Amino acid sequence: QCATGTLSCCNNVLSQHDAQGPLGVIGLGHILDNIAGNVGVNCNPITVIGTGQGATCTQEPVCCDHNNYNGILNLGCTPINV
Repeated sequence: QCATGTLSCCNNVLSQHDAQGPLGVIGLGHILDNIAGNVGVNCNPITVIGTGQGATCTQEPVCCDHNNYNGILNLGCTPINV
């Protein structure tokens, strides 16, 4: 569970430092300003109720408490133990 933010399953989780280069190349490096935590890439929400998509996570489960860019990027992510 997440105390704040959303529980997501991300195909890749990058440190802010590692994400800065690729995002800077496409002109999005500024979205990491003042963000603490990691960057989740290609994320889907994890639902607790039901058996729909996102109910299980085979990649890295994270809790993200900042902007979500349609699941492509989730900011301020912290890995969780499941």
